[in-house]
Amino acid sequence: MSPPLRLSIRTWLLVPLAAAAFIIWVNVVRVQRVHYVSDLAGVSAELDPKSPTGYAQGVRQIVVPEHNIEGYEWINQTQQMLAQRTWRVRHVDYDNAPAGRGVFSASPYRWWLGFMAWVDQLTSSRTIGAAVEQAALFADPALHLLLLIAAVVYVSRRAGPFPAAILAVGMATLFPFGRSFLAAQPQDQGLGLICIIWSVLPLVLGSSAPTGRSSTSRFVLAGMAGGLGLWINASGQISAVLGIAAGGLLAALTARPASPADAELAHGTACRDWRIWGVVGAATAVIAYLIEHAPNLTAASSWETNHPVYALAWWGMSEFVAQASGQRSAARARRSRREIIQLILAGVAVAAVPAVLFWQGSRGILAVNSLAEQLAPQSSFSGGKLGQSSAVVTALLPIIFTPVALWLLFRGNLPPSSRRALAIAIGAVASTILFAAIWLRNWAIPDATLLVLLTATTSVHVTRRATRSRWLWSGAVLVLVVIPGMLQLIPSRASRARTSVTEEEIVSLIERDLAHWLTNRAGAGKVSVLASPNLTAALIFHGGIRGLGTLYRENNVGLTSALRTASVTAQDEAMNLMERRELTHVVLASWDPLLEEYVRLASEKPEQTLVGLLQRWTPPRWLKAVPYTLPDIPGFNGGSVMVYEVVELQEPSLALSRLAECFVELRRSELAASVSEALARSFADDLSALVARATVWKALGDKEGLDVAWRALLPKATSPAAQSMLFDRRVSLAVVLAEGKRPDLAREQVQRCLTEADEPRLRSLTPLALYRLQILARAFALSWKDRELQKLARSLLPAEMREQLAR
Repeated sequence: MSPPLRLSIRTWLLVPLAAAAFIIWVNVVRVQRVHYVSDLAGVSAELDPKSPTGYAQGVRQIVVPEHNIEGYEWINQTQQMLAQRTWRVRHVDYDNAPAGRGVFSASPYRWWLGFMAWVDQLTSSRTIGAAVEQAALFADPALHLLLLIAAVVYVSRRAGPFPAAILAVGMATLFPFGRSFLAAQPQDQGLGLICIIWSVLPLVLGSSAPTGRSSTSRFVLAGMAGGLGLWINASGQISAVLGIAAGGLLAALTARPASPADAELAHGTACRDWRIWGVVGAATAVIAYLIEHAPNLTAASSWETNHPVYALAWWGMSEFVAQASGQRSAARARRSRREIIQLILAGVAVAAVPAVLFWQGSRGILAVNSLAEQLAPQSSFSGGKLGQSSAVVTALLPIIFTPVALWLLFRGNLPPSSRRALAIAIGAVASTILFAAIWLRNWAIPDATLLVLLTATTSVHVTRRATRSRWLWSGAVLVLVVIPGMLQLIPSRASRARTSVTEEEIVSLIERDLAHWLTNRAGAGKVSVLASPNLTAALIFHGGIRGLGTLYRENNVGLTSALRTASVTAQDEAMNLMERRELTHVVLASWDPLLEEYVRLASEKPEQTLVGLLQRWTPPRWLKAVPYTLPDIPGFNGGSVMVYEVVELQEPSLALSRLAECFVELRRSELAASVSEALARSFADDLSALVARATVWKALGDKEGLDVAWRALLPKATSPAAQSMLFDRRVSLAVVLAEGKRPDLAREQVQRCLTEADEPRLRSLTPLALYRLQILARAFALSWKDRELQKLARSLLPAEMREQLAR
């Protein structure tokens, strides 16, 4: 071997190491970013080894990048699986409150995430629940590296170092394939892509090798990988299987054996291999179905996931490809009776899929008309950076290699084995691109087959050519794949500097703070929210609470109910719907207006719907506005959150009084003054209204208004009405009396508050009212009847108020 050639081989062997180093660097930067953002804006949640999440009250701490609600789902379900000591998750109760909903997603990724959590727990002091959050940071990059190592070793042994090097750089930089394995984005897509690659790659390399036992083993490997892929991601894997079958038929049409003897040998071997591929793939899919759903097969999976009917159709397609493969001699031109019967059975197997789906009234894996997809339509390049025009161009550039492969296939001077390899790869690419365009889903699935096509083209054509051709081919890969992909995958300078946060990260921080605040205020397991779908998913994840309407595919019932409740105009009906669903809060956020937009488009009178009333701060009397103050995060301006709590039906004066004090706490002075004037007009002599008016005018610094309210209030402070006040109104009365320089009357009210206090009453208070109650108790040297209640009252305060109270 000449020195230049040895140098070239060593160069290609170094490429996979560089590709692995790039993957590691990108993900280390992302993990550092996640830690930086997650540690911002507030005190870390308290650890609790008995909690399924590892944190007190079932909250979660990690801020998943890019607001990835699918990542929330995998962490939620993995923690539930480990907490319940089961190996499958078939039902969750945090969604579609209060009944919960089924889970159709496959278990392998939860097992992988749980395994990585177990590894993390062995090397740290974290509980298993908290370890799941940590494992979510590196579970997918670990899969990416394992795929890279296994594929490079496999290809280098069978095709040489140059195709292995091309495959390595493609796996590391191809966009959006590389985004499917990024740190802190837990999802099963990467695992599904691995199965797609291994369902095609052995067939391509096996087809370019001599026939015999070695090629059969590769068909077995491809069948097993495809069956597992059907388990993990049915829609993506079926598109790949159809493409493989189409490629097998294309290979049969373009095959040109050298002699009749070669034709007979090729026919027999190909028939055997394709039948083995179909039987192994179908059997693996059926076994996976039983593992996932047995023994309750009658209420098993959705038709959008793995099902034995799809496995049966797979076998049928394999028989068609088997009989079409290879060329026949004149003596074997006619098919035998056995072969004809096999073809008929294969046709019945393939036809079973549309027949069963028609009978069930389902579109199966082609179902794209769910309510969730109508509300949140996704394009082929949706999600993250794929919405940008530069990202679309980057994703489409590698398709250029497909016509190159077609040109090589029909040139006429390739050996039959090379033709079969290219035909199978081209079929897989064409099918996955077609299905991706139909479904308008993620482009990473065609990328997986494009990687195999690139490897096949490199193996059958470029490797055998001169060194100059290899360098030219490498330049094409560099220009069309590596450089554009790296520009999309390399973290931005701002994220590497860690000196600022993006608007998306700020929203995630606020949602985490809001979720923790709701859970802390109401108690663990006692919050159930109606909100926009994405906000609901975030609150469920961060707060460990229940929600009604999310965009998860299994939650169409809950989403429909949420939209109906939000858009109903009859308030009695809205109250009944809320009670039936056991909802405790309604949350509207300015950055997630999907619920409001739906109501506006779906209702003829959107201003009279439940959401319309809440947007105008005119809630029905069974909802109480609760003041939530946004955390102070630099860079976020103009956002707002409205929180309403479901309460018993309030008297009009009580509802307006609470609303006025809510506006005071939110520093909405104009709204507070408007409600105070309404109280003065309609409830001039009501004690609760007088307390609210005094609170408003005190906060606004209006001495004249305060004097009017004070003169009317003072005679009533010792009346029977004062003795029968509700707990939160008594606290407000005590504060007003203390501010009005009547400590004798204020002390009496504070003492009654401490006597009447219990956990529900303390949790019903706003943060400011609870803080003032504790300040007055200390000022008057009054003792709580229970030290645990005193601890609870302090724990319900925001961190800054606790610090002020401790001074």
